[in-house]
Amino acid sequence: MKWLYSFLFVIIVVICSLHIGKIPALGMFLNPFTGFAQNAQNATLKKEIILKTSALGGPSQVIYDSSYVPHIFTKHDSDLYFLQGYVLAKDRLWQMEMQSRSGMGELSEIAGPVALENDRLMRRLGIYDAAQTLLKQFEEDGTISVVHRYTQGVNAYIESLSDKDLPIEYKLMGFKPRKYEPIHTAILLKIMAMRLTAMEADIENTNFANTFGKALFDELYPNFYKYQQPICSEIQKMNKSSDLNKNEVQFITKNCFSKRVLEHFDRSLGSNNWAVSASKSATGNAMLANDPHLKIHLPAIWYEMHLVSDEQNVYGATMPGAPGIVIGFNNNIAWGVTNAGRDVRNWYDVQFKKGSKSQIIVDSGFENVTLKTNIIQAKGAPQFIDSQYITSFGRVIYDDKFSKETYPKFLALDWTNYLPSNELKTFLKLNKAKNKTDYYEALKTFYCPGQNFVYADLEGNVAIKQQGLFPKTAVDYDKFILDGTKKQNKVTEYIPIDENPTEFNPKRGFVTSANQHPTDASYPYYYSSGDFEAYRNRRIFEVLSSKEKLSIEDMKNLQGDNFNKMAQEFLPLFLKNIKPLSSFSAKDQNYLMQMQRWNFYNEAESNAATLFELWIKSYEKLVWDELEDSTKLFDFPKTIVLYELTLNNPNHAFFDLKTTQEKESAKEMIQLALEKALSQFKNEPWWEFKATEIPHLAMIPAFGHYNIKTGGNKHIVNAIWKDWAPSWRMIVEMKPQRPEAYICYPGGQSGNPASFFYDQQIPDWQNTRYRKVILTFKPQEVDGIQTIYINP
Repeated sequence: MKWLYSFLFVIIVVICSLHIGKIPALGMFLNPFTGFAQNAQNATLKKEIILKTSALGGPSQVIYDSSYVPHIFTKHDSDLYFLQGYVLAKDRLWQMEMQSRSGMGELSEIAGPVALENDRLMRRLGIYDAAQTLLKQFEEDGTISVVHRYTQGVNAYIESLSDKDLPIEYKLMGFKPRKYEPIHTAILLKIMAMRLTAMEADIENTNFANTFGKALFDELYPNFYKYQQPICSEIQKMNKSSDLNKNEVQFITKNCFSKRVLEHFDRSLGSNNWAVSASKSATGNAMLANDPHLKIHLPAIWYEMHLVSDEQNVYGATMPGAPGIVIGFNNNIAWGVTNAGRDVRNWYDVQFKKGSKSQIIVDSGFENVTLKTNIIQAKGAPQFIDSQYITSFGRVIYDDKFSKETYPKFLALDWTNYLPSNELKTFLKLNKAKNKTDYYEALKTFYCPGQNFVYADLEGNVAIKQQGLFPKTAVDYDKFILDGTKKQNKVTEYIPIDENPTEFNPKRGFVTSANQHPTDASYPYYYSSGDFEAYRNRRIFEVLSSKEKLSIEDMKNLQGDNFNKMAQEFLPLFLKNIKPLSSFSAKDQNYLMQMQRWNFYNEAESNAATLFELWIKSYEKLVWDELEDSTKLFDFPKTIVLYELTLNNPNHAFFDLKTTQEKESAKEMIQLALEKALSQFKNEPWWEFKATEIPHLAMIPAFGHYNIKTGGNKHIVNAIWKDWAPSWRMIVEMKPQRPEAYICYPGGQSGNPASFFYDQQIPDWQNTRYRKVILTFKPQEVDGIQTIYINP
């Protein structure tokens, strides 16, 4: 380990200057008895460990297999959740604490004033208040008993820690773990909802409608695409409707904005899932596949676990910080999720009474405003008191006392994440579900974020339901910043849960979702998203439809499929509209001939994939040059809309460059985009160009992986981009005796960077290779490398 000490002296300076802002407690970090050397020693495994505790009702075992996956065997659920918390803390404690501190707006307590702006924002977003509402729901329906046992397990591990056993990040940042509380589990769930509901484009849409008109907005930002394959194409027709006058635009604020209120995550990424029924399966057993796409990091987002008691036997992925399994399978069913992407956040442009911030203008009068005080104690700084305006329309995020640069002020946020619900209860019920009735019952308490829950069972059935509590509004209401001076603009109704789109055993023999529209236009309720997907879903549907029978190998191949459907549609159009090949240089002729021969697969070594990416991005920027405005923020229309315009309306006004006297069409734009792309092209393979990385959660360079050689792209089934990618790949076959699964994910089980199990699974993940998992029922069936015996 001598080389490690020398190397870490260098990265300490980098870490502190870039991420922490000051030199940490180097004595704690370098102490040979309590510092990093002890973390390296802790990475070695003892074959057997015997523990005693009065917290358990009976003897239990935790057996780690060769991939460091813990198989927990207990008699009672109460002991199971205690040990799940204990094991998660042992392997992911720092990750759990940082997640909860971030959501609660308490990072500055350990990082100092550098994190103050983040804490102010999280407090104003109301994540803590939303978590308190969830905690009350835990108490009302009894879920709190599970959460209490989980947190008791976490704290049992924390209490057993000595300084030498602290995770390395604690030593680098110079602080110690705090007690884990039930509110921290609630915070985790609300953070996940925050990440998965940042899909709206209200600012951008408002700017476009106010600048170019609502009619042109409707043309370029349609509610449904011509080319689409909805999730539920065999949905039962309903007779209700919430459709109001689409041309009514009085609800839209007249203001324009130069920035978003909140930076949303990459809306071009999502997730894939599908399930194949017994009738279409080569083995006669239902199969299910799921790969949620998230911003990946180390330690890994997910933690793989097997939980066994007299009441359940469930295997899959859990979120460090919450009990139960989120995505997985048991003896009877398998389930998975993709993001619905539905717009569940509404923004209101509120106007304060002149000369006062105690009231807002509503209709012909005024309404009182509540002032909420947040007290933040940043490390090494005086106490900071932040005051926030709370209106009847929602929380004001930015005001004249808190506005980074030119962020929009006095926009109030209303969000389904604030409403009473119990998403944890859904997962705990799915863990024990036996059939479709249990599946549908479990989903009822899941409100936010909206998810597409896919299902398969031992009987060969498959199903999918888009579950969430979704606002019921007039057409287009949720696409814009609403006028907050009119009470009638407040959204107060929600689509009935029982009328969310669902399918059970469709005739085609499979169900699937990839973040696309859940229905076609016949669905009676209006809905929208900032980013319904248009390519992955169609490719998945085509592949699943192409064979009479499907196998596990077909499932694996589809999860790793690198076919670029966008290129399949655009490239023939592009090549038809460029100058003759002879007009290009010899080098560029060679590149274009490669494009002509390209099979549309974004394989890691493909140079053509790189050139196409440069070409399509240059084309978009040239066509939508009118939307490059420093005073107003716009969102480019979706690529599928641009394809439709290029194909059927090549003389559309937006194809004309605003910087030239000539009137250009799509043909000229395609040629100009190619010339720009060729000038940027370095003949580099696709994997080098996109530079996929898995950074450390705290952006500590030495603890991440960079320039990973892999194919795929954000709109491809194998949706690996720079640092957004499939965060968990799982395929399950519901075999009658023992369900079997095939799993890989970008990371490892341990949160310790010195451990072999910190990043062990990355090579398999990048090459779409799987581990086979067979559901076991007894401890002696597990081939373990370490066993922990826990006795009362």
